[in-house]
Amino acid sequence: MFASFKVKLAAAVLGFAMLAPVSAQALDWPEFTREAFQAAQAEGKTIMIATHADWCSTCRAMEPALEAARADEFLEGVVFFKVDYDNQRDVMTELEVFDRSWVIVYNGADEVARAYAVFEVQEVLDLGWLGL
Repeated sequence: MFASFKVKLAAAVLGFAMLAPVSAQALDWPEFTREAFQAAQAEGKTIMIATHADWCSTCRAMEPALEAARADEFLEGVVFFKVDYDNQRDVMTELEVFDRSWVIVYNGADEVARAYAVFEVQEVLDLGWLGL
């Protein structure tokens, strides 16, 4: 019985340890504000928005590709925003997004692309290209 408990305890500890590096990565994009979004639209900028929740495993799995694409010179000049799924539900409704893990791209005021659960850097770059 004690050996079984030790195995379960070890599995639980290992499981939490495996989550730590992933949950430590939070999407480091600026928080969405209407003012900044509208200013970027008025300037005709390409805008990329990620709907995100820190507790969402799909969102966390997307973070490396999103961060790498943001750092890529190909998307230089693109304005990036993160919409917080838990705290910005009004924005989610305005953008007609009803779930986390979406990437939306605008060229100025026009939405040009929308994709769910994007895990590859090239996919994010391709989405960005549609807004350039």
